[in-house]
Amino acid sequence: MEMDKVRFGVIGTGFWGRNHARVLSELPQTSLIAVCDLDASRGKSIADKYDAQWYPRYEDLLLAREVEAVSICTPTTNARGDSPEGGPSTGKTC
Repeated sequence: MEMDKVRFGVIGTGFWGRNHARVLSELPQTSLIAVCDLDASRGKSIADKYDAQWYPRYEDLLLAREVEAVSICTPTTNARGDSPEGGPSTGKTC
């Protein structure tokens, strides 16, 4: 019996985010469908590379119905203080 792939989004496409995106696109049980990064050029580049949707705002990625799980790859210290914490309230696995 074949299981459905878990549809993932990645928030942050820096060093670790790029690696998460690559791994999630390669695993047989996952599908990378969305990425988010404040740097539009970097985010769009990763999205294009893995045929995923780019989101400029993490809130929009978290609200996307097709995204089932999220890998948060942002710095642990955020100068603006707004890190993606809405996953559980949107029903996403983070």
